[in-house]
Amino acid sequence: EAMRTAEEFAVEQTGGTMEQHQMLVVLSELEEEMAECARNLQFERAAVLRDQIRATREQLPQSMQVRYQPPKRVTRRSRY
Repeated sequence: EAMRTAEEFAVEQTGGTMEQHQMLVVLSELEEEMAECARNLQFERAAVLRDQIRATREQLPQSMQVRYQPPKRVTRRSRY
């Protein structure tokens, strides 16, 4: 119930529809999987996912289209 309310709130804030919100969720999941495949050197699978991401984005209104930004790498610096 609470999760449903959070989704409805997100939809209201973006001005989109529930279907568009669900597409954004799917995009996020595909982007995470694509990044994981690339990290694991599964480039063919990552390319298939990239194409699915592009096709899904094209179905969204221009105002809701977002570009994939890979996660920032966290590095540890030695303290010498």
